[in-house]
Amino acid sequence: MMKNVFLLLFIVSLSFNYYQHRQNNNFKLSIGSEYLNTVRNTVFDLDGPSTFWIEELKKDKGDVLLERHIGELQANAINFNKIGGKYQIIGVQLQHISNLYWDLSTAVKNKDNDKIIDLNSQIEEHKNFIIKVLKQVDKNLGDNQILWYRELSNPNSKTSNLFWNELKAFESNNKN
Repeated sequence: MMKNVFLLLFIVSLSFNYYQHRQNNNFKLSIGSEYLNTVRNTVFDLDGPSTFWIEELKKDKGDVLLERHIGELQANAINFNKIGGKYQIIGVQLQHISNLYWDLSTAVKNKDNDKIIDLNSQIEEHKNFIIKVLKQVDKNLGDNQILWYRELSNPNSKTSNLFWNELKAFESNNKN
């Protein structure tokens, strides 16, 4: 009788552990999928020349379109802040780009060509850095959501360290 109770407890414990394991994997898949989507959406939103916005701002309602674009960048910034760790810096960079776009809007309205050129250059530098790093992360991690979770959640992962080294190189080359 006692053997049967232990066997039953063992089976229940094993079943509960398996259930917990599956729940944990589902959690990792969900979070990893969010990370993957955040990276790909950010690359999509940043792709394209910033000179497009200079031309749009000269048109009627161009500022409305830019506001929508800035809203998308800020939403991506929030998502990077949720990822945390070293990746919060991308959220800061996206917020900085948003601020540069606001300044660009003002410069276009004021027809300040020197400022337009300077702001466009700064925007392109920051965009190119973010796109380069995020495309490398995407290439390295592929479509495996659990790998995305592991790599982006771990501040000492290979991907986190690669990102951090790229960031330091960018900062040393760029004083904007």
